Amino acid sequence: MKIELKPLNTSDFSVVVEWVNQHDQDFLMQWAGPTYQFPLTVEQVEEHYSKGINSLESDVYLYMIKDLTNNEPIGSIQIGRFDINNKEAIIGRFLMKDDEGYRGQGIGRRALYQLVQMGFEIFQLNRIKLNVYDINKRAIECYEV
Repeated sequence: MKIELKPLNTSDFSVVVEWVNQHDQDFLMQWAGPTYQFPLTVEQVEEHYSKGINSLESDVYLYMIKDLTNNEPIGSIQIGRFDINNKEAIIGRFLMKDDEGYRGQGIGRRALYQLVQMGFEIFQLNRIKLNVYDINKRAIECYEV
């Protein structure tokens, strides 16, 4: 399966909220830390990103992971907290659609690779960081190469 990262629009927030709410408070905490309350709402996400998205002024770029065979959204990922002086940023809020058809195929790794590549080539970063809770085993497996 081929995938592509496309800039996420605020109109896509409802899809992300739906994916997160298929889980529980623990999942939300692993995905976003203490930023949100469960159940997640579009209003919470809009408030969090009130400075905007996908610009240096907003300090965060959000991407929808698309399955190119059917153009369906299957996940989302962001890069943000840009440190311009040190040319660093942090990858976070990585979410895959909870569908067994997408698990175990290396899609998460490919999406991560694409975002890292963009970080170095487009954003001209020298370092990209990623934080993960040690209890988030699926994420750790994805990040280990």
